Amino acid sequence: DFNDTLKSINARSTEESKVLSAKQIIASNCFTTAMIKRVLQIFPSEDKKLEIAKFSYAHTIDQGNYFKLNSEFKNESSIDELNKVIVK
Repeated sequence: DFNDTLKSINARSTEESKVLSAKQIIASNCFTTAMIKRVLQIFPSEDKKLEIAKFSYAHTIDQGNYFKLNSEFKNESSIDELNKVIVK
């Protein structure tokens, strides 16, 4: 269940451990863009959101919708960096 995934990530005490937990879960499952967006909302820092978004692209089943994650970023540079991963 996806809510259990979010709870599991949130249960970690540091942002770094949350990133590791998120990557482990994402790497072993298939996610939609909407699910990745909810995972990103766990992270307060832009750099961690970007790290997760870039990592998750390969594990997302609806990659054509990945542009919808742009609204999670405040900095244009983060959006540009994510787009470099999407448009290889």
